[in-house]
Amino acid sequence: MCWAHVRWPFYELAAAGPAPIAGQMPTRIAEFYKIEDDIRRSAEERRAVR
Repeated sequence: MCWAHVRWPFYELAAAGPAPIAGQMPTRIAEFYKIEDDIRRSAEERRAVR
């Protein structure tokens, strides 16, 4: 499952009412996007990060 599909339910929960953790999740998932973007280099560099 990709991060876009993981984060969508959190948007729905946050929009439905007070849900502090659900409201934080899109920001946290964005941090994963940043990490993935940073390691999207050579295969050797990706393996080293893992």
